[in-house]
Amino acid sequence: MAEDGLEDRRRPLTNRRKDVVRKAVYAHAFKECRAELEAYIGCMQGRMLSVVWACRPENRTMNECLHQFTNPACLDKAYEEEERRLAAKA
Repeated sequence: MAEDGLEDRRRPLTNRRKDVVRKAVYAHAFKECRAELEAYIGCMQGRMLSVVWACRPENRTMNECLHQFTNPACLDKAYEEEERRLAAKA
């Protein structure tokens, strides 16, 4: 039994619910990394093929920021929190 006492009532999330949670996690990541996203978008302005090498530092910084919030561990934590929330509601 889990520490929170809800393990017996907890059911796995449906794919639809996981998608909702994943989208919420990504929206939060985009909000937190807005400055990095805007720097990358600013670098991309007026470029086509050269964006690949000209904006590499901005791309790396943006991806590192986003990865802080969207890595598998963060997603698993968000799924578990949603499972707990639904179990408490039931």
